[in-house]
Amino acid sequence: MKKMHVTLLRAVIGALNLIVAALVATSLYPVVTGSFKLILPEDKDVSWEIEGEELILKTNFTIDNGGFYDITDVDVFLRVSNRTGKEIIADSLRIDVIKSMSRHVQAVEVPIKLRTFIKEGLDYLVFENDVLKMHVDINAKYTFRIVEFSGWCDICKNWTALIGDIIVDEKNVSASYDGKFAKLHVPYEVTTAGWLEGTVTVLVNLFNGTNEFISTNATTVQLGGKRSGAVDFEFDEVETEELITKSQRLRIMLSVYLPNVENFSFERVFYYNWGAPLNNFTTYTPIVKGMNITVPFSFRNDSPKDLALTITVDIYHNSSTLLGFGSTNAEVPHGTDYSGNITLPILPHKPNFYIVRVSDDNSGLVYETTEVVS
Repeated sequence: MKKMHVTLLRAVIGALNLIVAALVATSLYPVVTGSFKLILPEDKDVSWEIEGEELILKTNFTIDNGGFYDITDVDVFLRVSNRTGKEIIADSLRIDVIKSMSRHVQAVEVPIKLRTFIKEGLDYLVFENDVLKMHVDINAKYTFRIVEFSGWCDICKNWTALIGDIIVDEKNVSASYDGKFAKLHVPYEVTTAGWLEGTVTVLVNLFNGTNEFISTNATTVQLGGKRSGAVDFEFDEVETEELITKSQRLRIMLSVYLPNVENFSFERVFYYNWGAPLNNFTTYTPIVKGMNITVPFSFRNDSPKDLALTITVDIYHNSSTLLGFGSTNAEVPHGTDYSGNITLPILPHKPNFYIVRVSDDNSGLVYETTEVVS
């Protein structure tokens, strides 16, 4: 009797083994014949969108289950890193079941807080191109969870800067003058990622060569592709005099404010080499000979424009006694040095100071300096 029970138990175990073997065989068959397919996203299937304060990665993958059994417990792990391997995104999701003889398309949306960009040192992606590597791992179970399988892939996608090239059209930068006050017109061209829509506000702060704030303005930039525009700056009398007589490297700080995101901006610094029209304007010790006085001066026209100057000198004994005056005209091409002098007769009084005035017929520039006669 016991021997019969043992024989029966062995038969049952053998039958179960055959069943398991059959299940495994039928599980492998669709994989071998291609009835089971894991279709991972291509480069064109990966996109980005900005919604409020989040940058969202959107993609999808497809699982074709052409086999005899349901696929269960599908775990998907996603990691995105830049070309140096720095992790940008790490996320996961689960699909409970994919029915037999069916196709499942799984959408993937991974949000990234824009404020995290700055915290994690990723704000360079706003202004610079990169290559992003997306690594996907998929683990799942098949045939009543008897068989476990996995797959993975790496997808490299070129990241286009949200705000790419910002080019100052230096040849068409123009300065205009209203008396002793200057205005600077700066045309620019900006390229933004093609998938962006709408507009952003860009606050532009301007600093001089010694890093002192000198002017500000805001402009609206249309997103999506290549756009052109201009920013205008205004300067007070002191700042205007420095710009007229001192070539310097200006620092331009851009603060890009996204719509619907409060108290948050991306910042970028650029530099512009400003060429002063009367760079290093210098007067030298006047030469007095008899009843005449000669006032020498020099400068360099570093601006991109030619100058048509009228230069006058008034000599004074005191604030109410004008001893003499004289003038000269000068055509000064851009990028050239100029040295000149004005000789004028004076009344028989000791000259104490003189005023040099320079005006440009082309731009309206007016510059004035008072010098003491030692």
